[in-house]
Amino acid sequence: MYSVVVVDDERIIREGIIRMIEWEELGLQVIGAKQNGLEAMSFIMEQNPDIVITDIMMPEMNGLELISAIHEKLPHVMFIVLSGYGEFEFANKAMKYGVKHYILKPCDEGDITEALTQVMVKLRQREKRDRLVVQLEENWKSALPQMKERFLAESIETAKYNQNDYERYRQLFHIDAHKLQLLILRPQSDCSLLERFALKNIAEELLELRQVCISTIYKSDVLLLIQSVEHEDIESSLEEISEVYQQYYKKKLSIAISNENTFDRLPELYADAKGCVEYAFYLGEGSVITNQDVIFGSGGLNYALRQDYERIAVSIRTGHVDAVCEQVGLFFERLVQNKQRIELARTYCVELLLNMIRQSHPEMLSSYAHCITRLEGMDTLQQIEQTLLDIATQIATVHYEQTTKKYSLIVDAVLTHIQEQLANPSLSLKWLAREVLFMNEDYLGRLFQREMGERFTQYLIRTRMEKAKGMIESGDDLKLFEISELTGFGDKYHYFSLAFKKYTGMSPSEYKKLCET
Repeated sequence: MYSVVVVDDERIIREGIIRMIEWEELGLQVIGAKQNGLEAMSFIMEQNPDIVITDIMMPEMNGLELISAIHEKLPHVMFIVLSGYGEFEFANKAMKYGVKHYILKPCDEGDITEALTQVMVKLRQREKRDRLVVQLEENWKSALPQMKERFLAESIETAKYNQNDYERYRQLFHIDAHKLQLLILRPQSDCSLLERFALKNIAEELLELRQVCISTIYKSDVLLLIQSVEHEDIESSLEEISEVYQQYYKKKLSIAISNENTFDRLPELYADAKGCVEYAFYLGEGSVITNQDVIFGSGGLNYALRQDYERIAVSIRTGHVDAVCEQVGLFFERLVQNKQRIELARTYCVELLLNMIRQSHPEMLSSYAHCITRLEGMDTLQQIEQTLLDIATQIATVHYEQTTKKYSLIVDAVLTHIQEQLANPSLSLKWLAREVLFMNEDYLGRLFQREMGERFTQYLIRTRMEKAKGMIESGDDLKLFEISELTGFGDKYHYFSLAFKKYTGMSPSEYKKLCET
């Protein structure tokens, strides 16, 4: 049977509550009724009841003050709050002490009975849990390793354990050290369960079991709760763990060390170590990280990074692959130097990815859509950098190839017109640019030289001279003035002869005689 104390400064309400409820049928017993919080506090501390029904507004010590005082000393006591209209703010504050039941006055038997029934469900659940703990204590020798692992996982996942629970488990696990630290060992993300199990055994052996209070595999990590030690005293052991694991499994290992704290602060120890291991995002896999290593920048990067976005986008669009590589590298150097919060850094990287994807051709957009999800699953900035660099160079290369193809079409047109118009004395770069291709002469000249490796005039004179040589070598008995006209020199025979001698080292007549012998 559960015990109940009723606290209200109005006698009629106190007595009314006691009379209207069928306590025994509910499995309850009222052991006291007090008229103010101060009087009730001393009585509750002595009697240690299961349930307290209390008003909010009372003289000397109000209900909220009573709840706060009792919650600190006897956190297992369950409260039902009675409150008048307009006092919800006070009742709402009580919720932080675990109060779940709030009844607005005036109330009837049904309201109170329903609240009591719900509280008793909680009490029975707690009793069931307590019985389980007792049972585990009786069989602790065989169940202790599994219990430790389950407790460590549950303590960092939920807030189900109170101060008394932590103390009970501390004694059960024979953890005598006042100060503890939590280690997180995080192998590469593609690590199997078997490999994590092996890592757990390697770590326990190299750290010595006397130092390890609890160890478990939790999600993708191995957790080790150890007695607090100086970093210098454990550094060599951690390095050895990392080396042995990499030797056997060819995977790097990130290790985080929390600050020291007490056993009842396990969630804080985990949060501390988790923040450290996630900092491997900047330091890279294979790091040993403490809180002293975790330093984040103050922000103010938006303007600089957005300039980086634009520079990278321009380089991609123009197909300058070398510039893209350099600018992406500078972008990530800036992130590393300023070390923003990791989620913010990820956001900057996603924005850069989106800017790069926008530079690709519309038909290619869908092929890059999955990259955003891939990016969010990466553990380190180095992985993200390599991925973005690969994407940026892919898109830039496509632009370069298309631009080169476009240039080649123009140069191909020039070469075709040279062959077709070789006999035309007006054939020149200027004539082709203005009369045929309708382009800027200087631009066409630079384009031709870049594609062909020589200036337009050099190519034209070489083509004419090779044509002239072919005509002479053919033995068709063409007159030299005819060859001059057919190769674009017209009636300027003398100029043709000078050009031919400069190109071949002999005059057209001498070359003809040489071919006839």
